[in-house]
Amino acid sequence: MQQLIVTATLEGISPLTWGGHVTEPKKNGEPHDAYEERTWQKRAHIDANGHAYLISLAIKNCLDTVAQHLSESVPGAGSSKYTKHFARGVQSFQPLIITDLKNKPLTLKDLSKYTMFVPAEGKRGGGTRVVRNYPTAMEWRTKIELLVMDRKINADLVKRYLGEAGMFIGLGSFRAENRGIHGRFKVIEFASVMHED
Repeated sequence: MQQLIVTATLEGISPLTWGGHVTEPKKNGEPHDAYEERTWQKRAHIDANGHAYLISLAIKNCLDTVAQHLSESVPGAGSSKYTKHFARGVQSFQPLIITDLKNKPLTLKDLSKYTMFVPAEGKRGGGTRVVRNYPTAMEWRTKIELLVMDRKINADLVKRYLGEAGMFIGLGSFRAENRGIHGRFKVIEFASVMHED
């Protein structure tokens, strides 16, 4: 069975922010601000080598969402949309290692503190707001690898959808998809090859 393997380098055109859940408990009597200052870096994903990353599902979900957003019909397939083909036929297995613009992996010390006044419950429109700090890469790149199993999806389509995803969906917390200003990217390198399984 032939499968398409796509590799691409994405470069941020707005900062990338992590918003992982912090499980560390507060110390006795610790004020909220002190807790945030002590634990904000724990919101980032850091691998065993100390490198910042996004989980592989980040780019998978980004593409699925842009396919749904564009809602384009598959040529010659009636009312069938590409949405289901991307959802079932495209997969990413490798974590997205986040680097600087010289392709050096970022570590915790490279991430800035981005402070926001957000709903305490984490839901838009919540009544109570608190200050929270988020690890953020101001300039960033990442390399991705996608396995495309659906034959209705070709390399040109993936490249175009990645471009659309970078503008209208984004990656990480506060991304464009959620009416945020972070996580937008452009595609600076793209390659594809057919693989015989």
